[in-house]
Order: sequence, then structure tokens, then C-alpha cells
Amino acid sequence: MDYLLFLWWITYYSYGGDRPNTLTVLMGCVDRASGRRSLHQALDCNRYRRQKSVWWIDAGNGDRHGQVLVGSSLSIDPNDYRLTKLGCLSLPSPGIQAPELLVDKPEELQENRLSCAELARLDRQSPIVNAQAATIAADLALDLVNGELTRFAAYFDLRSGTKYQYITPKAVNDAITTLALR
Repeated sequence: MDYLLFLWWITYYSYGGDRPNTLTVLMGCVDRASGRRSLHQALDCNRYRRQKSVWWIDAGNGDRHGQVLVGSSLSIDPNDYRLTKLGCLSLPSPGIQAPELLVDKPEELQENRLSCAELARLDRQSPIVNAQAATIAADLALDLVNGELTRFAAYFDLRSGTKYQYITPKAVNDAITTLALR
């Protein structure tokens, strides 16, 4: 898989009654849309589950900015995203929140495309931008595993700071409505 830079699975088991509840978190930091499409498609296993057991955290960045998105569902039906007293049971996939992540860019089709590490060595990318994306992704993963997730998107710029998208019915609806309008 030449397009995959980093993929980390976290599988968390909790026991309620006689069956374990499993939460699998796919954490991806990929350089190409083809890698993100694979992670997006992995969420199809959640299609018939009310409470999603597989979640995807996508971290991506440019030279001094980036985003980290959390989601578990491929649905664009607003009724599939209800908040309960326990929090959210599902959130739109990062590929639904930002569909452009799934579309190949012209430079991704070139054979000699540079990786994030190569860009950092050539000073085309801040040496700490990857660390910032990884830190935010790890924080969101910890919140997800602990059942304390209150945010599903973070947009950061090393110069101006970080903006979080909190989980509210309006924010979730806006995330899927954007896709429906395209």
C-alpha cells in the first residue's frame, strides 16, 4: 500500500453482560485520496448498526495548517445522527464532512510525489505541523475511547490557532448538508 503513510488501529473492549462491546478506531494520516477512500469504505461495516463500532479519525495537513476529522457513518440522512443522553452514536465520516479529501489532486497522480517527511526535510512544511495533527488526533481518540467525545472536527493553523467543531445537531446537519448541496 504505497499511499498509506500511517494507519493505527485501536481496539477497545468493554464488557456488559456476557458479550464484549468492541470499538475499533482507524487513525489515518495518508498522503493520497486513494488511501482516504479505503478508510472511508471501511466504515461500510457500520451500515446496519445503530451504535457504530468502527470509527475513522483522519489527520491531514499542509505546510502550516491542517485538520483532524472524526466519523463513523457513510449516511447523509440527518435522521441517522441523533444525540442521546449518552452522547452521539454516530457521526458523519471524514469523507462526508470534507468530500474533497476523497478526490485525487493532480499532484497525487504524479509518480514523483513527495511524502510529508520529505517535504519537512526540504523545509516546505513546518517541522511541527505533523506533530500538531498527531496530538489533536490522539486527544480526540482518547475522548472517543473514554466515551467523552464532544468535538468531531479540528482545524488548525500554526500561526492563528485551532478551531474545534463541537457535536451539536446543527453542526452535524451542516456537515452532511454541505455534501448534499454539492
